[in-house]
Amino acid sequence: MTRPARAIYAIFFLSVWSCSACSRYSDIASSDVHVISTRTYSEISYSKNGKFLIALGGRSPPGGYAPTYVVDASSGKRELILSGTKYYEFPTLSMFDSLGSVTTEVTSIELIDLGRRVTMPLMAGEGAIWLRDRPELAVYVGANAHRQRIHRQIQIVDVHGNVLRQIELPPGDERALELSTGYSEYYAGMDVSPDSSQLIVNLEIHEGYETRRTRYESYLVNLSDGQYELVLEGKHPREVTWSSDKEWVAYIDVDFFIEGNLMLHNLSKDCDVVAPFPPEIRSPTWSSDGLHLAFIYKWKIHVWDVQSWMDASDSDVLCR
Repeated sequence: MTRPARAIYAIFFLSVWSCSACSRYSDIASSDVHVISTRTYSEISYSKNGKFLIALGGRSPPGGYAPTYVVDASSGKRELILSGTKYYEFPTLSMFDSLGSVTTEVTSIELIDLGRRVTMPLMAGEGAIWLRDRPELAVYVGANAHRQRIHRQIQIVDVHGNVLRQIELPPGDERALELSTGYSEYYAGMDVSPDSSQLIVNLEIHEGYETRRTRYESYLVNLSDGQYELVLEGKHPREVTWSSDKEWVAYIDVDFFIEGNLMLHNLSKDCDVVAPFPPEIRSPTWSSDGLHLAFIYKWKIHVWDVQSWMDASDSDVLCR
């Protein structure tokens, strides 16, 4: 496997333009939410400094090709980085300075050099996220029949794909090794805490032809000692993003009947708050200052002034 010889940290500038009228295009009636661009996108993730979003454009189905952009988080001005990136569902975009990463073709992690506008194969894995304080990635390598493994691991790697350390999670079910059972596991999103000390990873588990039941497991992992615990039990979480104060995570609830409710979960109180928006929301991402939560709704990037909404909400509603 080819690995990048070195990481290139170029300063990436985007011009700023006014888009104060964009909010009129929103289908969400809320003064706390505005649309920063009328262009169509499928996945987004905030940069470390919160000024930009790395985004996949268009409406290509999973397994298709989509352009990759860097979008100014205030104005919506965008810069094309790659004309076409093949990706799978939940591609887990992530951005660190002038480097990005994306999961492509189910089990391949690629780096994106935003300055040179090229991708570089990194390693096999279902999902990857940059740590907040250093150019290292947490990569989820999970149980699946494709590679005949039941082990689940979090691997911390450098920009060359070298594994610096690994954390073992509870192994998957051996039925995952037999395609005939219909049992399968899928990575369903993860995020790292603001201080890069913890990680939340979501798994979607289809229990096979016997029960045809789908359940979800979410692990809160300490990256220093490898200890973990189950969180979000009884929920249906896909995609997850962490607030800057470590108190809240936002995730997409995929209940059997309603797909795409945006939920806010208080980790210390273990309770959920339903965001005041319609379903079919995807790709939530919290800004590094904790003030804004961006997401995709009807293919447009919406930015929610979540901190102002929390400050104005009744404390009992937010289970504080």
